[in-house]
Amino acid sequence: MTAELVELDVIVTDSRGRPVRDLQKDDFEVYEDGVKQEIVAFERVIEPHEPGTVAPKALSEVRLEKDKAQESRDISLRTNSPSSVRYSVISISVGKDEDRALLAARKEKLFQALEELISPTHRIAVTLGSELILDFTSDLELVKDTFWKIISTPNFFRAYREDSTHAEFAQIQQETGGISLNELLARQEAIPDVDAEQAEYLQRIGLIKLRQLIRALGVLPGRKHFIWFNGGLGYSDELERLISEANRAGVSFYIIDVRGLVAIPPVPIDQLGIADPRKKNVAKDVFRRLRRYSNVSGLSFGSRVLANSTGGRFYGLNWPEVGLRQVAVDAHNYYRLAYYPRNPKADGKFRHIRVKVKRSGVTIRTRAGYLAPKPFGEMTVEERRDHLLRAVLSGKSYRELPTSVHAYVFPQPGGEAVVPIGIEVEGTAIPLRREGGRYRGRVEVVMQVMTEAGHLVETVTRAIELKLREGSYRRLRTGVFRYSVEVKVRPGQYRLRV
Repeated sequence: MTAELVELDVIVTDSRGRPVRDLQKDDFEVYEDGVKQEIVAFERVIEPHEPGTVAPKALSEVRLEKDKAQESRDISLRTNSPSSVRYSVISISVGKDEDRALLAARKEKLFQALEELISPTHRIAVTLGSELILDFTSDLELVKDTFWKIISTPNFFRAYREDSTHAEFAQIQQETGGISLNELLARQEAIPDVDAEQAEYLQRIGLIKLRQLIRALGVLPGRKHFIWFNGGLGYSDELERLISEANRAGVSFYIIDVRGLVAIPPVPIDQLGIADPRKKNVAKDVFRRLRRYSNVSGLSFGSRVLANSTGGRFYGLNWPEVGLRQVAVDAHNYYRLAYYPRNPKADGKFRHIRVKVKRSGVTIRTRAGYLAPKPFGEMTVEERRDHLLRAVLSGKSYRELPTSVHAYVFPQPGGEAVVPIGIEVEGTAIPLRREGGRYRGRVEVVMQVMTEAGHLVETVTRAIELKLREGSYRRLRTGVFRYSVEVKVRPGQYRLRV
């Protein structure tokens, strides 16, 4: 039994918050569920970046030592491969006029920070709460324009919803190509509502729909940032579920409290309700009651927990651009580590990760852990779909299932071409079960056509149910399973992943 490679993006800063850039592989230790792991891949990702104009310098491919637990082969991390494209979502949940006024007053500073953040390998989407307004793009001016319209337009969401064409904000794939967050969201099944007692509160802060958005991001490879401008967030059970979903999806929350510096009001002792301070665990009880009070007071307890639990940061300053600028620093200064877990069980359980650095006075941030994979046959329909899509987007090669793919080009009038794509799988590799006099099984296909630059042209997902009689079953076992699909493309060079 073998385990899949686990990749970690690790941010290390000194006591003044500056990135530490000179660490080596031997300076790191990685623990999974308390067990030390062997680091088989290491890379410093330091990308000099001129704001808004110059692409990050290409890092040379790093050849790493051979993995002893797997077949003898070199492991390499390619920072400029399609899978190294980074994805961030800027979410704005600002309703009060004074909060929007603060952002508007810092417009130029915020735009400068956006220029530092966006690069040709960085895709940005913009949402209003959990509602997608602008899909992934690297167009700096488009991001700035959308951001400004949201914070400067009173009742923006109502105006946006009433405009059925969404003309100003609908340059989703025409402008940029690439992966569509809107498409990923469309694949998600609705998350069930919680109990009625909390429904009003949870719907007000949008955590249920936000969790669905984070789940959609989970199929994208690599480190993802969720930059959230909000007005404070209390703690709740739904927030805990959001944290779990974010860690599962590899999403770090950078939360910018637009209220700036908020003074904590005094807490009357009678509201804490402490009957006897001599009781055991009184500190824990005080903390629990303070947490409850923070929800009522509209403080930022939940925001801090969400950021700290997902490897991000919380900012409650009067200069919101500071938080945005820090995301840019983190996005261009981190370490990439990888290891094969010593526990290879595919049990679907959460694995806790802890990273240590052999240097004093530094702060380490990375994701808290990951969910171990399940056997494919035990996954739900949604989990199988996400699993296949992650495999397609990862850029890695998987050869467990003997498969061949053929593509043919037929030019058409007007410059386009029709491309039939044929997929063949060895019949003996397809698991079937005998049921009701038939041999039954299921083949699921996810295919993506991309330009050489990594922009998405088309995604095809199909599920083929097999119900074979005896003769068809025998022919399959001695031959191949065939499936074909057609796509249309314009002249150019393309890559196909199946």
